[in-house]
Amino acid sequence: MRRLRLPLLSLGLLIVLACSAFSQGLLFVPEEETKRLQPLVTKTLQVSFDATESLATTKVKQTFYNPTSRRLEGRFIFPLPKGAAISNFAMWAGNKRLQARVLPKEQARRIYDDIVRKMLDPALLQYMGRGMFEARVFPIEPKSEKKIELEYSCVLEAESDIVEYKFPLNSSLVTQMPLMSFSIVGNIKSRDPLKNVYSPSHSIAFNRISEHEASVSYEGSDLKADRDFTLYYTLSRDEIGLSVLSHKDGDDGYFLLLAAPKYAASARREQAKQVVFVLDISGSMQGKKLEQARAAAKHIVSNLGPKDYFNLIAFNDRVRKFKDSQVPAKPGQITRALSFLDGLEAGGGTDINGSLREAVALTREANMARMIIFLTDGRPTVGETETARIIENIKMSNTSGTRIYGFGVGFDVGADLMDDLARESRGTVSYVLKDEDLERTIASFYNKVSYPVLSDISLRISGVKAFDIYPKEAPDLFRGSQLVMFGRYTGNGAANVRLSGKVGDTTREFSRRASFAGTSGEYSFIPRLWALRRVGFLLDKIKQIGENKELVDECTRLGTRYAIVTPYTSQLVTEDGPLADAELPKWYAEQRSAMPAAPRRRDTSTSLNKEQYKKTMAAAPSAPGSMRKSKDKIFSSMAVQELAEATSEKSQYTGTRKVIGKKTFVHKDGCWIDTAIESSRLEKPDKVVKFFSDEYFSLIDKEEELAEYLSAGKCLVVLHKGKVIKIEASDG
Repeated sequence: MRRLRLPLLSLGLLIVLACSAFSQGLLFVPEEETKRLQPLVTKTLQVSFDATESLATTKVKQTFYNPTSRRLEGRFIFPLPKGAAISNFAMWAGNKRLQARVLPKEQARRIYDDIVRKMLDPALLQYMGRGMFEARVFPIEPKSEKKIELEYSCVLEAESDIVEYKFPLNSSLVTQMPLMSFSIVGNIKSRDPLKNVYSPSHSIAFNRISEHEASVSYEGSDLKADRDFTLYYTLSRDEIGLSVLSHKDGDDGYFLLLAAPKYAASARREQAKQVVFVLDISGSMQGKKLEQARAAAKHIVSNLGPKDYFNLIAFNDRVRKFKDSQVPAKPGQITRALSFLDGLEAGGGTDINGSLREAVALTREANMARMIIFLTDGRPTVGETETARIIENIKMSNTSGTRIYGFGVGFDVGADLMDDLARESRGTVSYVLKDEDLERTIASFYNKVSYPVLSDISLRISGVKAFDIYPKEAPDLFRGSQLVMFGRYTGNGAANVRLSGKVGDTTREFSRRASFAGTSGEYSFIPRLWALRRVGFLLDKIKQIGENKELVDECTRLGTRYAIVTPYTSQLVTEDGPLADAELPKWYAEQRSAMPAAPRRRDTSTSLNKEQYKKTMAAAPSAPGSMRKSKDKIFSSMAVQELAEATSEKSQYTGTRKVIGKKTFVHKDGCWIDTAIESSRLEKPDKVVKFFSDEYFSLIDKEEELAEYLSAGKCLVVLHKGKVIKIEASDG
């Protein structure tokens, strides 16, 4: 076997690395000839946790793989979150239980101070201040797995009614090794009503079990371990369940508003609804598409509530209704509707304008939620075919505020028309691409929206000046869902937050006092998530009205400062997915090639795969109609929608950019530059310090937060507390 190479590390240094940057558990073993220590690849990392009130118990199952033909001995190191205590450790050699110890923070810090100076590695400056768990691992049999299990408990950080759970995961500053397979599943219980559950780090799947219990999950494969898993949940007995998290970055204030009205957690239907399913049966729908669409319509009809009303419209070059008016969801009508669906056959053209005008005319009954589920795989070919006129016709007809939820199937759909229909009606649009399961997609969507709670939501904040709030129009709330909004503010202190909306045709208003921070706090993720949503909004405006210098300049500024891919910052894009084998350390590529394939899991962090995302953003429109292919328009719509609805961090880019904490650094002329610094201040920094000089370490001792940012490299310029600090590489 070829030799595996890594710089020589002592066990003491391993402890330093684990405290300062390694966060998932790592297993180090010696190379055969040089005895150099190297980490084995993590094949699987499975995490589960139970959080009750503000106490959490976490169970970790981690699998490593030995690709060599040798029996190995190694050291397992795991960084414990603040205040954590190990309650169980399972790793056996025969009948012998392995011994383990916890290293106190003070001991790790002493080693850190000594080793960092010797290694001249700025990545070690990412000191996390965590306690350490360490165990001797023997034997690790050749070409086999070694499984390690541990369990720890800790009291969770809580501020007011907001509780934080964090699992240490970030190891990207020191090692580029991705996780072959990662999953986390959690259960949260509380005596007080559980209102909002939110993760800024990962796009979790969320299930509200009851008013006092919820579960969350996330899974992915070949993932960069570039950020810790972070989860916030709020406990409240009031009706609105509103929480505000805020952060000040200099004079700029940013906030995240979470709201889950009591209605949203109710297990019963708060109001009846009207549903019209509009189904394209033109010739292009023949075969599998029609069968899946038929099955999806049957699922919706079969799951209507006893107080609901419904109708079905099938269209090709003519419009065919199930009934002339809405009918109650009684067993007899449902049976007849299923027969109507069974009798549909595909053929003919596509009259979108006529079918939607008929559907809107059916949904005018008061005191009900009104929705149209519209499915098509093509563009209008019969009747009115101009997008602008169709939109205007539907807008004029839709006087009752009926929501249109569109599903575009395949690549021949008119994305402009679908997007505009959703925008004008305050609905949504989803694109079902080739080989995706249409029936499952629509059924999943309907299960989510089948219990409408609050519509026409508006937000008012007094006491501070709030602005640039996204989304501009708050989406409707459904049972089990929550409202997530980002915005900016000036001022600070207590403010009154009013949220109003309609239950049927009745307006309800909720009010609560909230605190807006006056200084920088722990919620440093908020500015970048706000920026993601603002960029999505700006790109959507450019799609509608064409390029405008003010919009383009703002996209460029935000894209550069917050490391966001836009059509105007595409020159900064680098691969954000798992590194190619040619880019990986040689010893890692060898390990991965020798390892049995890990189970493939879908990365739930993005609705688009990364290749599509990069291609789409690079091809985003410069003016309406400039995209020549329908496929590109669909991908563009999906990418812009993803930005506009962002609630969690995406993969952070490497190469020309680094995102560390709340800052983004761009590599220019051999130096890492903080994008928050105005260009006029780069020429004359307020302070210049030589890399790893006594003054350098003295600066870190006085300003511990700087250690995180100085890990970017040996030459960098950073804005800290209003001062521009430049770190110059040493002459030697």
